[in-house]
Amino acid sequence: MKSPIDLFPTRQWWQDLSFHDHPPLTFFVEHWSFRLLGPTVLALRLPFVLAGLALVVVLYWLGTAMVDRRYGLLCAALGTVANYPVWLSRVGFQEGLLLVWLALALFAFLRSLDDPRWCWLVGVSAGLALLTKYSAVVALPVIFGGYLLLAPQRLRQIPAWGGAVLAAALLSPVIIYNAMLFATRGHFDATLWAMLGQQHEDFWSDDHAYTGFFHLLDWWHWLPDGFGWLLTLLAIVGAVLMTIQWCNGRLPGKGRRLGWTVGALTLSTVVLLSFAPGRKQYAALMTLPLALCAAYLLRELTGRRNGVGFAAALLALIALPTANGQLRAAPVGTSGVAYAALRPTSYAYRTLDEYLERTFSGQPSAQMITAGDVQLAGRLRARYRADLGSAPAIGGRPPIVIYDDRMDFAAVRWTMLLRDLYRYQPTMVTESLVKVFETEGVEYLEDLGFKDFRFILVEPSLLSERGGAPDSYGWRMRMIFERAGVQPSTVLTDAFGRPSFAVFQLSTLRSFITESEE
Repeated sequence: MKSPIDLFPTRQWWQDLSFHDHPPLTFFVEHWSFRLLGPTVLALRLPFVLAGLALVVVLYWLGTAMVDRRYGLLCAALGTVANYPVWLSRVGFQEGLLLVWLALALFAFLRSLDDPRWCWLVGVSAGLALLTKYSAVVALPVIFGGYLLLAPQRLRQIPAWGGAVLAAALLSPVIIYNAMLFATRGHFDATLWAMLGQQHEDFWSDDHAYTGFFHLLDWWHWLPDGFGWLLTLLAIVGAVLMTIQWCNGRLPGKGRRLGWTVGALTLSTVVLLSFAPGRKQYAALMTLPLALCAAYLLRELTGRRNGVGFAAALLALIALPTANGQLRAAPVGTSGVAYAALRPTSYAYRTLDEYLERTFSGQPSAQMITAGDVQLAGRLRARYRADLGSAPAIGGRPPIVIYDDRMDFAAVRWTMLLRDLYRYQPTMVTESLVKVFETEGVEYLEDLGFKDFRFILVEPSLLSERGGAPDSYGWRMRMIFERAGVQPSTVLTDAFGRPSFAVFQLSTLRSFITESEE
Protein backbone atom coordinates (compact mmCIF):
# COMPACT_ATOMS: atom_id res chain seq x y z
CA MET A 1 0.00 0.00 0.00
CA LYS A 2 1.41 3.39 -1.01
CA SER A 3 0.69 6.94 0.15
CA PRO A 4 1.48 10.30 -1.49
CA ILE A 5 4.77 10.33 0.44
CA ASP A 6 5.77 7.24 -1.55
CA LEU A 7 4.17 8.32 -4.82
CA PHE A 8 5.57 11.84 -5.22
CA PRO A 9 9.17 13.04 -4.84
CA THR A 10 7.98 16.46 -3.61
CA ARG A 11 5.32 17.44 -1.13
CA GLN A 12 1.88 17.99 -2.73
CA TRP A 13 -0.20 20.91 -1.46
CA TRP A 14 -3.18 18.65 -0.77
CA GLN A 15 -1.58 15.52 0.70
CA ASP A 16 -1.77 16.60 4.36
CA LEU A 17 -5.55 17.07 4.18
CA SER A 18 -6.22 13.37 4.77
CA PHE A 19 -4.49 9.99 4.95
CA HIS A 20 -3.93 7.22 2.44
CA ASP A 21 -6.10 4.63 4.21
CA HIS A 22 -8.46 6.49 6.57
CA PRO A 23 -10.10 9.90 7.04
CA PRO A 24 -8.09 12.23 9.28
CA LEU A 25 -10.15 12.96 12.42
CA THR A 26 -8.85 10.18 14.69
CA PHE A 27 -5.26 10.96 13.69
CA PHE A 28 -5.89 14.64 14.38
CA VAL A 29 -7.24 13.86 17.86
CA GLU A 30 -4.33 11.55 18.66
CA HIS A 31 -1.79 14.06 17.35
CA TRP A 32 -3.02 16.78 19.68
CA SER A 33 -3.26 14.37 22.58
CA PHE A 34 0.42 13.54 22.06
CA ARG A 35 1.32 17.20 21.65
CA LEU A 36 -0.41 18.14 24.90
CA LEU A 37 0.52 15.12 27.04
CA GLY A 38 3.59 13.77 25.30
CA PRO A 39 4.04 10.35 23.63
CA THR A 40 2.70 8.40 26.61
CA VAL A 41 0.21 5.59 27.14
CA LEU A 42 -2.09 8.10 28.83
CA ALA A 43 -2.06 10.35 25.76
CA LEU A 44 -2.73 7.36 23.51
CA ARG A 45 -5.72 6.04 25.44
CA LEU A 46 -7.31 9.14 26.96
CA PRO A 47 -9.33 10.15 23.85
CA PHE A 48 -10.88 6.69 23.68
CA VAL A 49 -11.63 6.58 27.40
CA LEU A 50 -13.46 9.90 27.05
CA ALA A 51 -15.24 8.59 23.96
CA GLY A 52 -16.40 5.52 25.90
CA LEU A 53 -17.85 7.74 28.63
CA ALA A 54 -19.50 9.98 26.04
CA LEU A 55 -21.06 6.95 24.34
CA VAL A 56 -22.85 6.01 27.57
CA VAL A 57 -24.38 9.50 27.79
CA VAL A 58 -25.39 9.61 24.12
CA LEU A 59 -26.95 6.14 24.34
CA TYR A 60 -29.12 7.45 27.16
CA TRP A 61 -30.19 10.39 25.00
CA LEU A 62 -30.83 8.09 22.04
CA GLY A 63 -32.94 5.60 23.99
CA THR A 64 -34.91 8.40 25.64
CA ALA A 65 -35.62 10.00 22.25
CA MET A 66 -36.75 6.63 20.88
CA VAL A 67 -39.04 5.51 23.72
CA ASP A 68 -38.62 6.89 27.24
CA ARG A 69 -36.13 7.39 30.09
CA ARG A 70 -36.32 3.76 31.19
CA TYR A 71 -35.26 2.58 27.74
CA GLY A 72 -32.55 5.25 27.67
CA LEU A 73 -31.15 4.12 31.02
CA LEU A 74 -31.05 0.50 29.87
CA CYS A 75 -29.28 1.47 26.63
CA ALA A 76 -26.72 3.42 28.67
CA ALA A 77 -26.32 0.51 31.09
CA LEU A 78 -25.53 -1.87 28.23
CA GLY A 79 -23.06 0.65 26.81
CA THR A 80 -21.39 0.64 30.22
CA VAL A 81 -21.07 -3.12 30.78
CA ALA A 82 -20.97 -4.65 27.27
CA ASN A 83 -17.59 -6.09 26.35
CA TYR A 84 -17.11 -4.47 22.93
CA PRO A 85 -17.54 -0.79 23.91
CA VAL A 86 -15.42 -1.34 27.04
CA TRP A 87 -12.71 -2.91 24.87
CA LEU A 88 -12.88 0.02 22.45
CA SER A 89 -12.39 2.47 25.32
CA ARG A 90 -9.14 0.69 26.22
CA VAL A 91 -7.54 0.42 22.77
CA GLY A 92 -6.89 2.89 19.97
CA PHE A 93 -9.23 1.83 17.17
CA GLN A 94 -11.21 4.49 15.31
CA GLU A 95 -14.47 2.75 16.14
CA GLY A 96 -14.17 4.11 19.68
CA LEU A 97 -14.79 7.63 18.36
CA LEU A 98 -17.01 6.50 15.49
CA LEU A 99 -19.73 5.01 17.71
CA VAL A 100 -20.14 8.30 19.58
CA TRP A 101 -20.70 10.30 16.38
CA LEU A 102 -23.06 7.64 14.98
CA ALA A 103 -25.19 7.56 18.12
CA LEU A 104 -25.24 11.36 18.24
CA ALA A 105 -26.30 11.56 14.58
CA LEU A 106 -29.18 9.13 15.19
CA PHE A 107 -30.26 11.02 18.31
CA ALA A 108 -30.25 14.34 16.44
CA PHE A 109 -32.17 12.71 13.57
CA LEU A 110 -34.93 11.55 15.91
CA ARG A 111 -35.17 14.98 17.53
CA SER A 112 -35.23 16.67 14.13
CA LEU A 113 -38.42 14.79 13.23
CA ASP A 114 -40.18 17.11 15.71
CA ASP A 115 -37.95 20.18 15.49
CA PRO A 116 -36.12 20.96 12.22
CA ARG A 117 -33.42 22.93 14.04
CA TRP A 118 -31.86 19.61 15.08
CA CYS A 119 -30.98 19.03 11.41
CA TRP A 120 -27.92 21.21 11.95
CA LEU A 121 -26.60 18.73 14.53
CA VAL A 122 -27.46 15.83 12.21
CA GLY A 123 -25.15 17.31 9.59
CA VAL A 124 -22.33 18.04 12.04
CA SER A 125 -22.37 14.64 13.75
CA ALA A 126 -22.76 12.71 10.47
CA GLY A 127 -19.88 14.70 8.99
CA LEU A 128 -17.69 13.99 12.01
CA ALA A 129 -18.60 10.30 11.84
CA LEU A 130 -17.54 10.08 8.18
CA LEU A 131 -14.44 12.13 8.97
CA THR A 132 -13.57 9.44 11.54
CA LYS A 133 -14.20 6.38 9.38
CA TYR A 134 -16.03 5.71 6.12
CA SER A 135 -18.03 2.88 7.68
CA ALA A 136 -20.20 5.64 9.17
CA VAL A 137 -21.99 5.34 5.84
CA VAL A 138 -24.30 2.85 7.61
CA ALA A 139 -26.14 5.81 9.18
CA LEU A 140 -26.95 7.54 5.88
CA PRO A 141 -29.72 5.15 4.73
CA VAL A 142 -31.25 5.35 8.21
CA ILE A 143 -31.32 9.15 8.18
CA PHE A 144 -32.33 9.82 4.58
CA GLY A 145 -34.77 6.92 4.47
CA GLY A 146 -36.21 8.05 7.79
CA TYR A 147 -36.87 11.55 6.49
CA LEU A 148 -38.57 10.17 3.37
CA LEU A 149 -40.71 7.79 5.41
CA LEU A 150 -41.43 9.79 8.56
CA ALA A 151 -41.03 13.49 7.75
CA PRO A 152 -40.54 14.17 4.01
CA GLN A 153 -41.15 17.89 4.52
CA ARG A 154 -37.83 18.16 6.37
CA LEU A 155 -35.90 17.65 3.14
CA ARG A 156 -37.41 20.86 1.76
CA GLN A 157 -36.52 23.01 4.76
CA ILE A 158 -33.49 25.25 5.27
CA PRO A 159 -32.08 23.46 8.39
CA ALA A 160 -31.82 20.18 6.47
CA TRP A 161 -29.93 21.85 3.64
CA GLY A 162 -27.82 23.73 6.16
CA GLY A 163 -26.93 20.48 7.90
CA ALA A 164 -25.92 18.96 4.57
CA VAL A 165 -23.70 21.97 3.84
CA LEU A 166 -22.03 21.64 7.25
CA ALA A 167 -21.40 17.93 6.65
CA ALA A 168 -19.86 18.70 3.25
CA ALA A 169 -17.70 21.44 4.79
CA LEU A 170 -16.40 19.04 7.44
CA LEU A 171 -15.67 16.46 4.75
CA SER A 172 -14.02 18.95 2.39
CA PRO A 173 -10.45 17.86 3.32
CA VAL A 174 -11.28 14.26 2.38
CA ILE A 175 -13.12 15.36 -0.78
CA ILE A 176 -10.22 17.52 -1.98
CA TYR A 177 -7.65 14.87 -1.07
CA ASN A 178 -9.43 12.14 -3.02
CA ALA A 179 -10.21 14.39 -5.98
CA MET A 180 -6.53 15.30 -6.32
CA LEU A 181 -5.38 11.72 -5.74
CA PHE A 182 -7.72 10.53 -8.49
CA ALA A 183 -6.56 13.30 -10.83
CA THR A 184 -2.88 12.47 -10.32
CA ARG A 185 -2.90 8.69 -9.76
CA GLY A 186 -6.23 7.46 -11.11
CA HIS A 187 -7.63 6.10 -7.84
CA PHE A 188 -9.03 7.20 -4.48
CA ASP A 189 -7.50 6.52 -1.07
CA ALA A 190 -6.95 2.94 0.04
CA THR A 191 -10.26 2.51 1.87
CA LEU A 192 -12.45 4.06 -0.84
CA TRP A 193 -10.44 2.07 -3.36
CA ALA A 194 -11.36 -1.11 -1.51
CA MET A 195 -15.02 -0.17 -1.04
CA LEU A 196 -15.45 0.78 -4.71
CA GLY A 197 -13.53 -2.19 -6.07
CA GLN A 198 -10.93 -0.15 -7.93
CA GLN A 199 -7.93 -1.91 -9.45
CA HIS A 200 -4.55 -0.16 -9.39
CA GLU A 201 -0.90 -1.12 -9.12
CA ASP A 202 -0.43 1.25 -6.16
CA PHE A 203 -2.44 -1.19 -4.04
CA TRP A 204 -1.52 -4.48 -5.64
CA SER A 205 -0.53 -6.06 -2.31
CA ASP A 206 -3.36 -4.66 -0.19
CA ASP A 207 -5.88 -7.07 1.34
CA HIS A 208 -8.60 -4.61 2.35
CA ALA A 209 -10.83 -5.29 -0.65
CA TYR A 210 -14.60 -5.41 -0.16
CA THR A 211 -15.81 -8.49 -2.04
CA GLY A 212 -19.40 -9.63 -2.29
CA PHE A 213 -20.96 -11.41 0.67
CA PHE A 214 -17.87 -13.59 1.05
CA HIS A 215 -16.83 -11.80 4.24
CA LEU A 216 -20.11 -12.51 6.04
CA LEU A 217 -18.64 -15.67 7.56
CA ASP A 218 -15.41 -13.86 8.48
CA TRP A 219 -16.85 -11.53 11.09
CA TRP A 220 -20.00 -13.15 12.47
CA HIS A 221 -18.04 -14.98 15.19
CA TRP A 222 -17.11 -11.60 16.67
CA LEU A 223 -20.68 -11.28 17.97
CA PRO A 224 -20.27 -13.98 20.66
CA ASP A 225 -16.48 -13.48 20.84
CA GLY A 226 -16.82 -9.71 21.21
CA PHE A 227 -20.17 -9.18 22.91
CA GLY A 228 -20.60 -12.54 24.64
CA TRP A 229 -23.33 -15.11 24.08
CA LEU A 230 -25.73 -13.63 26.64
CA LEU A 231 -25.89 -10.14 25.12
CA THR A 232 -26.03 -11.60 21.62
CA LEU A 233 -28.99 -13.83 22.52
CA LEU A 234 -30.77 -11.01 24.38
CA ALA A 235 -30.39 -8.81 21.31
CA ILE A 236 -31.75 -11.50 18.99
CA VAL A 237 -34.79 -12.09 21.22
CA GLY A 238 -35.27 -8.33 21.58
CA ALA A 239 -35.14 -7.88 17.80
CA VAL A 240 -37.75 -10.62 17.29
CA LEU A 241 -39.99 -9.11 19.98
CA MET A 242 -39.63 -5.63 18.51
CA THR A 243 -40.49 -6.93 15.03
CA ILE A 244 -43.62 -8.73 16.28
CA GLN A 245 -44.84 -5.68 18.19
CA TRP A 246 -44.06 -3.40 15.25
CA CYS A 247 -46.18 -5.59 12.96
CA ASN A 248 -48.97 -5.58 15.55
CA GLY A 249 -48.76 -1.81 16.06
CA ARG A 250 -47.80 -2.23 19.73
CA LEU A 251 -44.40 -0.55 19.85
CA PRO A 252 -44.16 1.95 22.72
CA GLY A 253 -43.70 5.67 22.22
CA LYS A 254 -43.57 6.72 18.60
CA GLY A 255 -43.32 3.17 17.39
CA ARG A 256 -42.61 3.81 13.72
CA ARG A 257 -39.53 5.82 14.62
CA LEU A 258 -38.21 3.12 16.92
CA GLY A 259 -38.88 0.31 14.46
CA TRP A 260 -37.43 2.14 11.49
CA THR A 261 -34.28 3.36 13.22
CA VAL A 262 -33.35 0.03 14.80
CA GLY A 263 -34.38 -2.06 11.80
CA ALA A 264 -32.70 0.09 9.16
CA LEU A 265 -29.53 0.50 11.23
CA THR A 266 -29.25 -3.25 11.79
CA LEU A 267 -29.80 -4.04 8.12
CA SER A 268 -27.36 -1.44 6.78
CA THR A 269 -24.70 -2.52 9.29
CA VAL A 270 -25.03 -6.21 8.42
CA VAL A 271 -24.85 -5.41 4.69
CA LEU A 272 -21.66 -3.36 5.12
CA LEU A 273 -20.02 -6.01 7.28
CA SER A 274 -20.94 -8.65 4.71
CA PHE A 275 -18.70 -6.86 2.21
CA ALA A 276 -15.98 -5.65 4.59
CA PRO A 277 -12.96 -7.78 5.59
CA GLY A 278 -13.57 -9.74 8.79
CA ARG A 279 -11.43 -7.74 11.21
CA LYS A 280 -12.30 -7.63 14.88
CA GLN A 281 -12.72 -3.85 15.09
CA TYR A 282 -15.19 -3.75 12.18
CA ALA A 283 -17.81 -5.78 14.05
CA ALA A 284 -17.89 -3.03 16.70
CA LEU A 285 -20.47 -1.38 14.42
CA MET A 286 -22.95 -3.93 15.79
CA THR A 287 -22.69 -2.27 19.22
CA LEU A 288 -25.58 0.12 18.57
CA PRO A 289 -28.02 -2.41 17.02
CA LEU A 290 -27.31 -5.00 19.72
CA ALA A 291 -27.58 -2.50 22.57
CA LEU A 292 -30.87 -1.10 21.24
CA CYS A 293 -32.40 -4.55 20.72
CA ALA A 294 -31.22 -6.02 24.04
CA ALA A 295 -32.33 -2.90 25.93
CA TYR A 296 -35.79 -3.27 24.39
CA LEU A 297 -36.13 -6.79 25.78
CA LEU A 298 -34.90 -5.64 29.20
CA ARG A 299 -37.42 -2.80 29.16
CA GLU A 300 -40.21 -5.28 28.54
CA LEU A 301 -38.97 -7.38 31.45
CA THR A 302 -38.88 -4.42 33.85
CA GLY A 303 -42.57 -3.86 33.23
CA ARG A 304 -43.45 -7.26 34.67
CA ARG A 305 -43.56 -8.58 38.21
CA ASN A 306 -40.05 -9.10 39.60
CA GLY A 307 -38.81 -7.97 36.21
CA VAL A 308 -36.53 -5.24 37.55
CA GLY A 309 -34.52 -7.72 39.59
CA PHE A 310 -34.34 -10.14 36.67
CA ALA A 311 -33.13 -7.39 34.32
CA ALA A 312 -30.54 -6.29 36.89
CA ALA A 313 -29.32 -9.88 37.18
CA LEU A 314 -28.94 -10.12 33.40
CA LEU A 315 -26.95 -6.87 33.36
CA ALA A 316 -24.72 -8.25 36.11
CA LEU A 317 -24.18 -11.45 34.11
CA ILE A 318 -23.03 -9.28 31.20
CA ALA A 319 -20.86 -7.04 33.40
CA LEU A 320 -18.96 -9.77 35.28
CA PRO A 321 -17.38 -11.45 32.21
CA THR A 322 -16.55 -8.00 30.85
CA ALA A 323 -14.74 -7.05 34.05
CA ASN A 324 -13.01 -10.43 34.18
CA GLY A 325 -11.73 -10.22 30.62
CA GLN A 326 -10.98 -6.51 30.39
CA LEU A 327 -9.46 -5.79 33.81
CA ARG A 328 -7.49 -8.94 34.61
CA ALA A 329 -4.20 -9.78 32.90
CA ALA A 330 -5.03 -13.48 33.35
CA PRO A 331 -8.85 -13.88 33.42
CA VAL A 332 -10.39 -16.57 35.61
CA GLY A 333 -12.25 -19.39 33.90
CA THR A 334 -12.84 -20.45 30.32
CA SER A 335 -12.82 -18.08 27.35
CA GLY A 336 -16.30 -17.69 25.89
CA VAL A 337 -17.92 -18.50 29.24
CA ALA A 338 -16.23 -16.61 32.07
CA TYR A 339 -15.02 -13.85 29.75
CA ALA A 340 -15.30 -12.86 26.10
CA ALA A 341 -12.49 -13.77 23.72
CA LEU A 342 -12.10 -10.14 22.65
CA ARG A 343 -9.90 -8.49 25.25
CA PRO A 344 -6.72 -6.38 25.47
CA THR A 345 -3.72 -8.69 25.40
CA SER A 346 -0.10 -7.58 25.28
CA TYR A 347 1.40 -10.88 24.01
CA ALA A 348 4.71 -9.79 25.61
CA TYR A 349 4.71 -6.45 23.80
CA ARG A 350 4.76 -4.71 27.18
CA THR A 351 7.86 -6.71 28.04
CA LEU A 352 9.30 -5.69 24.69
CA ASP A 353 8.46 -2.05 25.37
CA GLU A 354 10.27 -2.23 28.72
CA TYR A 355 13.30 -3.77 27.01
CA LEU A 356 13.34 -0.95 24.46
CA GLU A 357 13.13 1.62 27.25
CA ARG A 358 16.25 0.13 28.81
CA THR A 359 18.00 -0.13 25.45
CA PHE A 360 17.52 3.52 24.51
CA SER A 361 17.85 4.99 28.01
CA GLY A 362 20.61 7.61 28.07
CA GLN A 363 21.37 7.12 24.37
CA PRO A 364 21.69 9.97 21.82
CA SER A 365 18.89 10.57 19.35
CA ALA A 366 18.90 9.67 15.67
CA GLN A 367 16.62 10.38 12.76
CA MET A 368 14.41 7.65 11.35
CA ILE A 369 16.21 5.68 8.62
CA THR A 370 14.57 5.71 5.19
CA ALA A 371 15.60 4.27 1.86
CA GLY A 372 14.27 5.46 -1.47
CA ASP A 373 11.60 7.75 0.04
CA VAL A 374 12.94 11.16 -0.96
CA GLN A 375 9.99 13.19 0.29
CA LEU A 376 9.76 11.32 3.60
CA ALA A 377 13.49 11.69 4.28
CA GLY A 378 13.32 15.44 3.68
CA ARG A 379 10.33 15.91 5.95
CA LEU A 380 11.95 13.86 8.71
CA ARG A 381 15.15 15.92 8.51
CA ALA A 382 13.14 19.13 8.78
CA ARG A 383 11.21 17.82 11.76
CA TYR A 384 14.38 16.62 13.48
CA ARG A 385 15.92 20.09 13.13
CA ALA A 386 12.73 21.77 14.33
CA ASP A 387 12.49 19.59 17.44
CA LEU A 388 16.17 19.22 18.35
CA GLY A 389 17.67 22.33 16.80
CA SER A 390 20.28 20.72 14.59
CA ALA A 391 20.80 18.19 11.86
CA PRO A 392 21.35 14.60 13.04
CA ALA A 393 24.99 13.97 13.90
CA ILE A 394 26.84 10.85 12.82
CA GLY A 395 28.97 10.49 15.93
CA GLY A 396 27.62 8.81 19.05
CA ARG A 397 24.86 6.80 17.43
CA PRO A 398 22.31 4.92 19.57
CA PRO A 399 21.48 1.25 19.06
CA ILE A 400 19.27 0.57 16.05
CA VAL A 401 16.46 -1.97 16.39
CA ILE A 402 15.44 -4.18 13.45
CA TYR A 403 12.13 -5.89 14.22
CA ASP A 404 10.32 -8.86 12.72
CA ASP A 405 7.80 -8.11 9.96
CA ARG A 406 5.50 -10.73 11.51
CA MET A 407 4.91 -8.64 14.64
CA ASP A 408 1.38 -7.47 15.37
CA PHE A 409 1.00 -4.21 13.43
CA ALA A 410 -1.18 -2.50 16.02
CA ALA A 411 1.40 -3.18 18.74
CA VAL A 412 4.27 -2.16 16.46
CA ARG A 413 2.70 1.26 16.00
CA TRP A 414 3.33 1.92 19.67
CA THR A 415 6.45 -0.07 20.50
CA MET A 416 8.37 0.83 17.34
CA LEU A 417 6.90 3.55 15.12
CA LEU A 418 6.22 5.94 18.00
CA ARG A 419 9.89 5.76 18.98
CA ASP A 420 10.93 6.67 15.46
CA LEU A 421 8.52 9.54 14.99
CA TYR A 422 8.36 11.12 18.45
CA ARG A 423 11.46 10.02 20.37
CA TYR A 424 14.03 9.72 17.56
CA GLN A 425 14.99 6.23 18.65
CA PRO A 426 15.77 4.38 15.40
CA THR A 427 13.84 1.23 14.54
CA MET A 428 13.08 -0.44 11.24
CA VAL A 429 11.20 -3.51 10.11
CA THR A 430 13.19 -6.38 8.59
CA GLU A 431 11.66 -5.69 5.19
CA SER A 432 12.99 -2.11 5.30
CA LEU A 433 16.47 -3.37 6.18
CA VAL A 434 16.46 -5.50 3.04
CA LYS A 435 15.36 -2.42 1.08
CA VAL A 436 18.26 -0.43 2.56
CA PHE A 437 20.69 -3.18 1.52
CA GLU A 438 19.27 -3.19 -2.01
CA THR A 439 19.22 0.58 -2.55
CA GLU A 440 22.08 1.86 -0.38
CA GLY A 441 24.35 -1.14 0.18
CA VAL A 442 25.20 -3.31 3.18
CA GLU A 443 27.68 -0.73 4.48
CA TYR A 444 25.13 2.12 4.58
CA LEU A 445 24.10 1.91 8.25
CA GLU A 446 27.64 1.45 9.51
CA ASP A 447 28.79 4.35 7.35
CA LEU A 448 26.18 6.43 9.18
CA GLY A 449 27.89 5.52 12.45
CA PHE A 450 25.68 2.73 13.81
CA LYS A 451 27.61 0.01 15.67
CA ASP A 452 24.94 -1.67 17.81
CA PHE A 453 22.32 -3.65 15.90
CA ARG A 454 19.47 -5.36 17.81
CA PHE A 455 17.44 -7.84 15.76
CA ILE A 456 14.17 -8.64 17.56
CA LEU A 457 12.51 -11.69 16.03
CA VAL A 458 9.27 -13.43 16.96
CA GLU A 459 9.54 -16.78 18.73
CA PRO A 460 7.55 -19.77 17.37
CA SER A 461 5.40 -19.98 20.53
CA LEU A 462 4.08 -16.46 19.96
CA LEU A 463 3.49 -17.11 16.27
CA SER A 464 1.48 -20.24 17.07
CA GLU A 465 -0.84 -18.18 19.28
CA ARG A 466 -1.06 -15.00 17.20
CA GLY A 467 -0.58 -16.44 13.74
CA GLY A 468 1.90 -15.23 11.15
CA ALA A 469 3.27 -15.95 7.71
CA PRO A 470 5.68 -18.90 7.81
CA ASP A 471 7.81 -17.31 5.08
CA SER A 472 8.82 -13.75 5.88
CA TYR A 473 11.87 -11.52 6.09
CA GLY A 474 12.00 -12.15 9.83
CA TRP A 475 11.94 -15.92 9.32
CA ARG A 476 14.67 -15.72 6.68
CA MET A 477 16.90 -13.66 8.97
CA ARG A 478 16.35 -16.18 11.75
CA MET A 479 17.54 -18.91 9.39
CA ILE A 480 20.63 -16.85 8.51
CA PHE A 481 21.43 -16.44 12.20
CA GLU A 482 21.08 -20.16 12.84
CA ARG A 483 23.29 -21.11 9.89
CA ALA A 484 25.92 -18.60 11.04
CA GLY A 485 25.79 -19.95 14.60
CA VAL A 486 24.60 -16.66 16.08
CA GLN A 487 22.71 -17.18 19.36
CA PRO A 488 20.16 -14.80 20.95
CA SER A 489 21.65 -12.44 23.50
CA THR A 490 18.27 -12.16 25.24
CA VAL A 491 14.92 -13.95 25.08
CA LEU A 492 11.91 -11.91 26.18
CA THR A 493 8.99 -13.78 27.77
CA ASP A 494 5.33 -12.96 28.31
CA ALA A 495 3.47 -12.77 31.64
CA PHE A 496 3.27 -16.58 31.76
CA GLY A 497 6.99 -17.11 31.14
CA ARG A 498 6.61 -18.25 27.52
CA PRO A 499 9.39 -17.15 25.12
CA SER A 500 8.05 -14.49 22.76
CA PHE A 501 10.91 -12.48 21.26
CA ALA A 502 14.55 -13.40 20.61
CA VAL A 503 17.07 -10.54 20.58
CA PHE A 504 20.20 -10.96 18.45
CA GLN A 505 22.85 -8.30 19.07
CA LEU A 506 25.53 -7.58 16.44
CA SER A 507 28.27 -4.98 16.25
CA THR A 508 28.61 -5.13 12.47
CA LEU A 509 26.49 -6.16 9.52
CA ARG A 510 29.25 -6.42 6.92
CA SER A 511 31.02 -9.47 8.27
CA PHE A 512 27.76 -11.15 9.24
CA ILE A 513 26.20 -10.71 5.79
CA THR A 514 29.43 -11.80 4.10
CA GLU A 515 29.73 -14.93 6.24
CA SER A 516 26.07 -15.87 5.82
CA GLU A 517 26.30 -15.48 2.04
CA GLU A 518 29.35 -17.72 1.91
